[in-house]
Amino acid sequence: MKNQSLIDLLETYLGTSQKTNKEEEILFFCPKCCSGHFKPYPSTWKPHFAVNIFRGLAHCWVCEFGISAKLEETSSNALKRMLRVLGYTEIKLEDERFIEDRDIDHLFEKLQEIKETVKIQDHYKKIYKYRDSFMYKIGYNFLKRRNISDDDMIKYDIRYSVVSQRILFPSYNNNFELNYFVTRTVYDNVFPKYINCITKKTGVIFNEFLIDWKKELFLTEGIFDYISIKRNATPLLGCQLSKNSELFKKLIKYRTPVNLLLDHDMRKRTFKTVKFLSSYGINTKYFDWKNLDKDIDEFSEEDREFFLTHNIKENDIESEILFSLTS
Repeated sequence: MKNQSLIDLLETYLGTSQKTNKEEEILFFCPKCCSGHFKPYPSTWKPHFAVNIFRGLAHCWVCEFGISAKLEETSSNALKRMLRVLGYTEIKLEDERFIEDRDIDHLFEKLQEIKETVKIQDHYKKIYKYRDSFMYKIGYNFLKRRNISDDDMIKYDIRYSVVSQRILFPSYNNNFELNYFVTRTVYDNVFPKYINCITKKTGVIFNEFLIDWKKELFLTEGIFDYISIKRNATPLLGCQLSKNSELFKKLIKYRTPVNLLLDHDMRKRTFKTVKFLSSYGINTKYFDWKNLDKDIDEFSEEDREFFLTHNIKENDIESEILFSLTS
């Protein structure tokens, strides 16, 4: 690879690099989001700070830390400028016109996209408040059949629309600001059953204000499983966890242990996700459904507690074998 002297300089301050299948790109552990962890890092961790030597670009896809060459700036000058911003002021720039950029808090801020405000239509009313109203009994009884208690309706601010005959589950961020919602028809023969907010779900952590990142976090597929387990949890709103999602970034940041609870028919996806999370140093457990063929929210409370207590498994050699058999 060309520019070996520049690579040597970067490795002096950022540690050993790792090559990729792109000639111009190398990987490091991020000097920002990995700075609070002791070295050497666990062997299961993967470097995620990509540096393009030829273009003067650097970017961490976990914490968004990065830099890019400015107009008329060489790639080597940009990467040296990055080292200066990290505090290595002994680095000499080739072009000192760019030396004024030293404020890390502002240098790496990305322009925030203007996001459309999430708004719940007025015909969705808090269902617990109207539980005794004849018009709301359909929605209220539907939730009761799905083992949603009155306390759950209050805690999760669940709503119902007489107009659309749909249940609405809102999501709130850490500042208790509405950032997403999911609706579900009360009829099994109506499609689509679920209609979600138009906001991209990878940018949202569902009900983050209820999450304790220092405790084990249960990841479920859907809303009903999420509510029924009554634990520190959040739904994936699907069966996949994207490495570009806000949820994954927070898991990496806090090293939060994960208990993965996908549906009984998602065995292959379960093993793939366990392996994926474990490869980034996240302690991940999963649940063995054995011969059970119903969703966790369909269990009685007693059976659910027994299942969650006795069917959890570690990611071990047996899991690796099962994963290889289902790949």
